[in-house]
Amino acid sequence: MKSTRQKKSVAKSAKRKPTQKPKSAKQQTEFYTAEEIQAAWRRENGLQRPKAPRSAINSQRGLRDRRKAAPRAKSKRPVEVLRAPALAEIPWLLHGFSTRTGGVTTEYGGAQLNLGYTAQDSKTNVDRNRALFIAELGASTKKKNWPLVNLSQIHSAIIHAVTREVIADRKTVRSGDGLITNIPGVVIAVKIADCIPVIAVDQRRRVVGVFHAGWRGTVQRIVEKGIGEMRRQFSSDPRDIVAVIGAGIGKWLKGR
Repeated sequence: MKSTRQKKSVAKSAKRKPTQKPKSAKQQTEFYTAEEIQAAWRRENGLQRPKAPRSAINSQRGLRDRRKAAPRAKSKRPVEVLRAPALAEIPWLLHGFSTRTGGVTTEYGGAQLNLGYTAQDSKTNVDRNRALFIAELGASTKKKNWPLVNLSQIHSAIIHAVTREVIADRKTVRSGDGLITNIPGVVIAVKIADCIPVIAVDQRRRVVGVFHAGWRGTVQRIVEKGIGEMRRQFSSDPRDIVAVIGAGIGKWLKGR
């Protein structure tokens, strides 16, 4: 009897249909992104945006490029020159530090007084900017600007003396980061951005030095060596020298 019940039970369980597990909520739900929902809504309501023809896209791009390349309106602001009070008191000296405004360069924001030759600016613009700056300094005789001597700067401690021969040789651009001279009627200059310009003036012997003091030049003691060259070549006495640190790019600290 025991074995019969077991057989019947087995036979009965064999006739039962296998039960299926219900699908989970994750399996039953389909997920759509916000973009897909918006696109479907536009299709259903006939709001699908038509694609612009290729010619219209090219026309818009051409207009954008022409506007970008067009010269910007020239600023009405004049050339601005910063001057140090300590040097402004010396009657025989003209000095100044340039700013960015009042030039003819159309790059870098337009109407810029760019004084360095770069790939983005033309030589004609730079030469014109230099002439504007020298004229604003007042460094001219009978409406003719004084000759300008500058350097191909290499972040060094190399100092050059500006002689009459150097002034006459307009083709040679010397490498270095400092200039000294005792010759009147000439503009000596260094170019700076985030580096610092230093002007040293021997009031007694009328010797002037300008130095490009970047961090590399400062580590190499360019200003100290420049004063040393003024002593060696022109017999300057450091007690007669007034030195000024000019403007350079830096952080502006509010309230300082």
